[in-house]
Amino acid sequence: MDKPDIPVITDITENTNAVVNGQISSEGKKRREVHIGEGDTPKLPIQRAQSERFIDIVPTNFDYNKLRQEYGRQPQFEEDHDRIHVGLEHNDKLEENYEEMTITDGVDDTCTAQRSTTTNTDRAEYKSLSLSHTEGGWPKEINVRDFELVDRTKKKMQKDEMYIEAVPLMAKEADYLVRYNNTLPFYNRYYTKCNKNSGRDTKPRANVVSVYRCPYRKTRPVSKITFAPEGCGRMAVSYCPYEYDPGFRDHNCEAYFWEVECPTRPEGLVRAPAQIVDIRYHPKDVHNICGALFTGQVAKWDNRVGPNPQSISKYDVSHEDVCTSAMWINSKTGYEFFSCGSDGRVIWWDERNLSERLDYTYADPLKGRSEAEHAVPITVLDYEHTLPTKFLVGSQFGQVMVFMKKGKTPLERLINMYGAHKGPVRSIHRNPVFIKNFMSCGDYHLRIFAEDCRDSGIMWTAPSDALYTYAQWLTGRPCGLVASRVDGCLEFWDLLIQGTTSMLTTKVRTRWVF
Repeated sequence: MDKPDIPVITDITENTNAVVNGQISSEGKKRREVHIGEGDTPKLPIQRAQSERFIDIVPTNFDYNKLRQEYGRQPQFEEDHDRIHVGLEHNDKLEENYEEMTITDGVDDTCTAQRSTTTNTDRAEYKSLSLSHTEGGWPKEINVRDFELVDRTKKKMQKDEMYIEAVPLMAKEADYLVRYNNTLPFYNRYYTKCNKNSGRDTKPRANVVSVYRCPYRKTRPVSKITFAPEGCGRMAVSYCPYEYDPGFRDHNCEAYFWEVECPTRPEGLVRAPAQIVDIRYHPKDVHNICGALFTGQVAKWDNRVGPNPQSISKYDVSHEDVCTSAMWINSKTGYEFFSCGSDGRVIWWDERNLSERLDYTYADPLKGRSEAEHAVPITVLDYEHTLPTKFLVGSQFGQVMVFMKKGKTPLERLINMYGAHKGPVRSIHRNPVFIKNFMSCGDYHLRIFAEDCRDSGIMWTAPSDALYTYAQWLTGRPCGLVASRVDGCLEFWDLLIQGTTSMLTTKVRTRWVF
């Protein structure tokens, strides 16, 4: 009877010099056969008999230790034929200088430690006083202009013992200081090779400081920018197109107030039933505002009450055409202002009662005649509060007229007329220092006139590359002025330094990206 087939599991394990059951395989491999009977479960090959023993096992692994910070570095191998790069011999003398130092860790900062606190302190009031020392500091009871009293006081002081002792001491010290001062050559050039042009750059330049964006969704031209009285830091901007606009009715009728130091959003606004052409602050009350409307009316606002006008003139007493300008004037009550329009009239108003006008006159070019048929359209109006008896008028046809405010008859009111430009006069302004001199802006020229010279202007500029839109004197420098053109350029002039051309012409960006 044949024996059933018995499975045999063979396990061959690589091991050099391995001894199993006293037999050594010649090829370094051991062979073990396990017979499994019926019903037995075969064991895994890795489970070896307990009788197996390994003798003289030679390790086949090698432990290699390496720091974690050295991982990832690319090995750089190079061949070196046993050469000495640096050779230092032992020196016993240097051993005496060896000293172990204690290593300490610390944190240091270049800035001093500070702490921020806020406190409410009393406001400090300062007062500036001046004293003329051309004659020395005199007591208050002595009048310097009384020469006899000054002479008696001098003689009395010269007899004082303290004065007699103080003068020689002061003279000795002053003589020493003068001699010491004269030994230093202040006016010699020590460094002859230095660059003479290394000083401050005096080339004029202008930069855009702030941009005030109109919150209205549609683009509208600015018709007037008015600054509040000095020290308030506010300005008012009105928007109205000078020419006919097909979408004129779609524009809102608002003017905005801005704080000069805050260009992000307007401080307030005023509304009107028509587009606001001109807007002006009261010279003594910032909250009191007057304006000229496109319908020929004038309006008065109080920004403390609200944006709507407190009073507005009626159509039958207002201008028959566009009201181009309105300005406050000096009066006993402080409530009067006047306006001009394209109908050729100048009308005086009282803000307390705009239903009727105080007085009016026509801009008739012929002296002694004041008729509506011959009146020329008025584009600009100028009034200087330091010269309250006169005002200037610019016409659509280029004339500049000087009127007397207190004149009763047409002959007394028109003082003189100048043929300034060949187009409409865009602006007129008196010089802030020399108030008898005024400047007009129009077409391609800027012209300067003097009331004493009635024939023509005393100075004018060469034709520019584009039409002028506005010009204004600089308050800090009487000989300086700034002008704007239709091509978006600003011109800065200094008539004393360079009267033929502008000192600086800079382009203002008309489109900003936000």
